[in-house]
Amino acid sequence: MKSKLCLLGVLSVISLSAFETKAGIIPRPTNLTIDKNNDSLLPSEWNVTISPERKDDFEQFQEVLSQWDDSIRFFQSCNSPNPNFRLRYKPNMSKESYMLVVDSSDKSPIVTLEYGDYAGGLYGMLSFLKLIKEAQDNGGKMYDTIIQDAPALDWRGVMLDVSRHFFRVDEVKKLLDAMALFKLNVLHLHLTDGPGWRFEVEKYPLLTELGAWRYPDQGEWNWQGLKFPKKLGEQGANYGGFYTKKDLRELLSYADQRGIKIVPEIDVPGHSFAAMLAYPELRCEPNDFENKGQKGQDALCVGRPESLKMVQAALDELMSVLPKGSTIHLGGDEVAPTTWKTCKHCQDMMKRHNLSSEKDLQSVWLQELCNYVKGHGYRPMVWDECLEMKPLDDVDVMIWRDKKLMAKAKSQNKKVVLSPCSDLYFDYYQADPQTEPKAIGGYIPLEQVYRFTIPDGDDKSTVLGMQGNTWTEYMKDWSHVSYMIWPRGIALAERAWVGNDKNSDYEEFQKRMNEYLQLMEEKDYNFKKPESYRGIKNDGLFK
Repeated sequence: MKSKLCLLGVLSVISLSAFETKAGIIPRPTNLTIDKNNDSLLPSEWNVTISPERKDDFEQFQEVLSQWDDSIRFFQSCNSPNPNFRLRYKPNMSKESYMLVVDSSDKSPIVTLEYGDYAGGLYGMLSFLKLIKEAQDNGGKMYDTIIQDAPALDWRGVMLDVSRHFFRVDEVKKLLDAMALFKLNVLHLHLTDGPGWRFEVEKYPLLTELGAWRYPDQGEWNWQGLKFPKKLGEQGANYGGFYTKKDLRELLSYADQRGIKIVPEIDVPGHSFAAMLAYPELRCEPNDFENKGQKGQDALCVGRPESLKMVQAALDELMSVLPKGSTIHLGGDEVAPTTWKTCKHCQDMMKRHNLSSEKDLQSVWLQELCNYVKGHGYRPMVWDECLEMKPLDDVDVMIWRDKKLMAKAKSQNKKVVLSPCSDLYFDYYQADPQTEPKAIGGYIPLEQVYRFTIPDGDDKSTVLGMQGNTWTEYMKDWSHVSYMIWPRGIALAERAWVGNDKNSDYEEFQKRMNEYLQLMEEKDYNFKKPESYRGIKNDGLFK
């Protein structure tokens, strides 16, 4: 083994003609060499050693891997005399990093995986899974391999809108499984919006008893045409659902095992129709909510203390299940302040704070929420509209309208997540609309996601990462959601992992991607089949 580790130090001074620097792994590793002059045969089982204090890591790694291939036999032993797989926790390594060495100088390979934290260890195991599958396809031959790997960006996310259409816990878990396979590490759950409030708040039970339900959609999505109940128990208002705190804890635990953080969003003060439907005291005075609530006038009355009190209670419920330090998204996008202009409460608040515009009124109100979140040990995030109002203090920004806004965020010392609708919206068409299921519009094919670049390069002082957003107006069932995310989510995973890499090769990426798509197809994932893909089945939705 020592000879293989020493190889890392001499690769720069010897010819690489005997080595390959590509493998079928997604995302593409930072540094990888394969020596095909040395090979050995896969063993029938892997005898794993790991220090006793980290034994839980391996048990969880194995559970995640078994979802994709349960035929690989791992046996754990802390003191085996002849291990062929050595797991070594190295806390001095950077987070999410790993080093994987396969020594094939003997009849059977010896594997060493060093990792800096749980996620890094899991990522190393997932890369090793791919090496095993390649060896199985190559007559059982496993070559000398060295991988040193770490992500370019810390935030590699997918946003799922569960407000417009609600999706069950088991469906969200299926998304988490695939995200882990591609080393995506953030699931942004858009829990509230006008069409539905999706998590329970014990102090405000009507948020879910009334605001989580509506009458089944009739025909094509039409926000203004959706019909909501006006009182509890209306017969027929049975379309929807919500997550209990038990559900959220279950999802958080499941995500954590896969190296994924869940970022919940309460979208306020705009997009609050469901909350205002349930609690009239959240509305401005005067108002015409019955006629105009679904026509854009659905912003909470920020001048009434009842609104802040309700949102803080909802945050309390979220923070009771979230780990300390978690990010909480507070929305802040597309706020129509029409009712604020004539509301006695909002105008009084503007006078008290000596504000000249309703945008600054929103800023003052959001700042109080941000301070509340930070005061409890959590990290606030908002959409990029905050860059056009009185600057918020110490808050992260998700840029969705134009990545050029990054310059303004930088001038305000904000850290950003890039999710521009021009390149990373997974609700847009990914092929000719004549051949695709109904979408909201736009056109973002797979290659466009793959070629997305970060302004000014990988500037970690400003860019936290990137995210693909999946708004679900036209996605009523999980098969459709899956179809819209994959394989664009795979291209996003690669880009977020390698950053602005001048050596990126789209054709080579497709070859690696197609091998993973076959695995996903075997596990009954629906996805848009690229022209280059030759799958194992021809049935399924939206071929």
